[in-house]
Amino acid sequence: MKAIAYIFLSGTCILAQAKDDVIGCYSVLIAGRDESLPHTKQSAHLVRAKDIRLTDEHEKAPWAGTSKFRVIPVHSKETFNYSAAYWVAEGKSLSITWSSNGLSGVQMTLTPTRNGFAGTVENFWDFPPYTEDKRRTVLTRRACD
Repeated sequence: MKAIAYIFLSGTCILAQAKDDVIGCYSVLIAGRDESLPHTKQSAHLVRAKDIRLTDEHEKAPWAGTSKFRVIPVHSKETFNYSAAYWVAEGKSLSITWSSNGLSGVQMTLTPTRNGFAGTVENFWDFPPYTEDKRRTVLTRRACD
């Protein structure tokens, strides 16, 4: 029983350490549109590149569950176009989601780099027409002013 408790506590410590490593502020760079895509497959709803803060506060949106944490703009006067923004670390990857209902929105799927994270950003929908506008994105750690 002690071994099981130790393994459980060790796993909790690793998860907490991973979460602590992610918390902070990041500059966001999103690549431009792929002009070869038909206009109907391009997204007009991707989040604007702006500086974000990954917090340790739980997101309160009903569809976010209890294991997701709030994302807020670094600058307090800025807002997102969605009612909720949250992040979750899954293994070595990081997922950041913006949504107003949990059924559609924008999601970044990222992996760690030396200075932050890199990956892709794309829309998700629960109804057609679906877009194919997946773009490269880079989050670079920065000071929280």
